[in-house]
Amino acid sequence: MIKSDKIVEPRGVCAGPAGTVFVCSGGTNTIVQLSQDGEILMTHGVDMGRPLTASLNRDGTRLVVSNWIGQNMIKLFHVSR
Repeated sequence: MIKSDKIVEPRGVCAGPAGTVFVCSGGTNTIVQLSQDGEILMTHGVDMGRPLTASLNRDGTRLVVSNWIGQNMIKLFHVSR
C-alpha cells in the first residue's frame, strides 16, 4: 500500500513509460507518477478541479487527463522520457 500526502482521493490510473504509473489525485488536483516500486517520481499540477481519468497515447508521448467536478475539461500534456 502506498501512503502519501501527494495522493489524496486517488481516481483513475494508467500505465506510463518504462513501467511507471500515473495516478489522478482528485484531492490535490495533480497527476502523480510512480515507479514500479511505488516511489513517487514526479507530481504534475493539472490546473483543473478533481482529475478523474488519465490515458497515454500509443507512443507514450502525450497524456490526456479529464476531470469530474467544476468546469469539465480534457487536457493534453507532453510526457518527457
